Amino acid sequence: MKHNWFYKIYSFFRWDLWHFFGNIWRFRRELWNHNWWDYRFTLEMLYRSISIMEKGMHNGLEIPETRYKKIQKMQRLLELLDNQINDRYIELAEKELGYEMIMKGFQFEETDKTDSNGEKLYQLVNNETDEEKELNQKIFHKSRELEEEQWREIWEILKGQEHTEYINMVQEKDAGGEQKYWNDWFDGTGLRGWWD
Repeated sequence: MKHNWFYKIYSFFRWDLWHFFGNIWRFRRELWNHNWWDYRFTLEMLYRSISIMEKGMHNGLEIPETRYKKIQKMQRLLELLDNQINDRYIELAEKELGYEMIMKGFQFEETDKTDSNGEKLYQLVNNETDEEKELNQKIFHKSRELEEEQWREIWEILKGQEHTEYINMVQEKDAGGEQKYWNDWFDGTGLRGWWD
């Protein structure tokens, strides 16, 4: 019956249309802000989608042993995506290193050069001490390091575990090794397994 034309029309007006409007409402901020020219907008859509999924998983039907692992990884992924979207790496580096960036106001000094109209030109003066420059460079370096680590972690969480590892564990058990169960091996990662 689901393949009949009249059922498809009924289904469209009964469920599909309302589901579409519900999705517009759920993704309204991301749709409003979305542009094609920056990956941040794609990450915002992923963030919103995973946050909806994570909330739904709390009341899911899956057994708690694996469901809670998935929820924990989703929450970590949301934290990582938030850091990426909002570029929090300077703040994280400052927290990890235990000191803050030294930001001094802009100061300009007059040069002995003039522009084509004869007006004097000015240049920006770097008024940081050598020690302040070194501390700021450490923060910049650490922030870049954290960004790279977290970027790799995002994709590791989405990718998930290699199922061949579990198959090898089962084969070891069959060969006389210790019994290993899926729940013990599974760590909650893998977007392809995040469903209820």
